[in-house]
Amino acid sequence: MVKKSLIIFVVFLFTGLISCNGISKKKNTEKPLRIAISKMHRKHTYSKWLHNSDSTLILINTYPLGVDSALKTVANVDGILITGGEDVFPGYYGRAADTVNCGTINRYRDNLEMALINYAVKNKIPLIGVCRGEQIINVTLGGALIVDIPTEIGTEIKHSSKDWKLQWHEVNIVPNTLMAKLTGVKKGK
Repeated sequence: MVKKSLIIFVVFLFTGLISCNGISKKKNTEKPLRIAISKMHRKHTYSKWLHNSDSTLILINTYPLGVDSALKTVANVDGILITGGEDVFPGYYGRAADTVNCGTINRYRDNLEMALINYAVKNKIPLIGVCRGEQIINVTLGGALIVDIPTEIGTEIKHSSKDWKLQWHEVNIVPNTLMAKLTGVKKGK
């Protein structure tokens, strides 16, 4: 139930910026949308993805700003993207002893993103998470995670790899859910 509620929550928070064709189209007279990104990566995959939808977007990398400066910055944005990356510290959801099953943990990033998420929720700023971003949103809002899927669930699907290109796998969409209705598909990659 928590997982389903979180998906609905994230979808509804971000629907103010997203349309069926990508980022909402604006009239030429309107100011460009400002999107805060929790951490832009070296290859700027997220900025390319966003700029493919709207080349006028102003993207702000909050990671190098420090938590206080990042919070001041997001007061003037139209949406926040929490990106993928390292594992979330299991201590935030009562499983600190399971840290041994994690890969890299970045406590500064955890704290920054939790602050951004809390600010977004409190101030009704559209918010979306990708991969780790979904996980940290879940944890910030009181949810928990499976620390290591292969260990706890027993699956042959690899969710972690030194080469991120090998981390993709098919996802089955549960019928009659909001995700199924929004996407109109049964599975995806």
